Amino acid sequence: MKRILHIMKRIFIVLLVVASLLFSLLFFIVLNLWGATNSSTKIKSLAADSELYSFATTYIRDEVINSSNIPINDDASFDQLNEAVSTKKVTATINGSIDNFFLLAQNKTKDSVFPVEITTNSNGQNYNFSKKANFTDSPALYLLRRINSILLILAACALLPLFLAVLLSKTTAAKLNIVGRSSAFLAIFLGTVLGLLLELLPHHLNQIVTSSAIVSDPRLVNAVVKLVNVAVNRQVLYYALEIIVFVLFAAIFLYIAKAETKEESYLSDKL
Repeated sequence: MKRILHIMKRIFIVLLVVASLLFSLLFFIVLNLWGATNSSTKIKSLAADSELYSFATTYIRDEVINSSNIPINDDASFDQLNEAVSTKKVTATINGSIDNFFLLAQNKTKDSVFPVEITTNSNGQNYNFSKKANFTDSPALYLLRRINSILLILAACALLPLFLAVLLSKTTAAKLNIVGRSSAFLAIFLGTVLGLLLELLPHHLNQIVTSSAIVSDPRLVNAVVKLVNVAVNRQVLYYALEIIVFVLFAAIFLYIAKAETKEESYLSDKL
């Protein structure tokens, strides 16, 4: 009976460690994603590095041309259009929308629908572009507003099972082994996620964005793909630092556990 209880206890400890590892992995994935996108400054930097402003300028000009009576062969009209819908104006418009989104996320404004528009009249021509950014019931807004609570819950779900597993272990060496091995496995899991992000995501991202129905226009799909690729590359440093830290933790705790095992074995022989 004692042997059965001992086996059940070991299985329970293993399950606790597995649960801890899974929640730890989720915690660091969410933390890294939040770390790369948690401010308007970082989003603007992502937009600049992914050439979103240049793309948006071309896209808006095309939209204006399609909705206006601009003579195709009139160079002067196109010069006026390029001046009216410049990258500088588009950048300012997009940055304003990003700022509005973060004001909304911080509950500093209640208007969840705001305009994204450029209005310029020149020589009788209306170079106007107007869209509505609608963040009512937006999942991104929901997550950003609750990110601190989400991270705290994931951290608690990761640490409590590990704490119980350590508490249920009899010897100091066993406790140290659990922490050391958990750190080693977490480093492996984070390395696996990083490898998947770098190797698999670029090959399937276009399909993922298309199937998600976030946008349907092929040009917009390409813009989103470039933006996500830049965001993923920004997270590489986070993952790399975390992997190094957990590898060091694993080495330290397993080394101490090995020394403790020798000490416990020595004392047991003495007794």
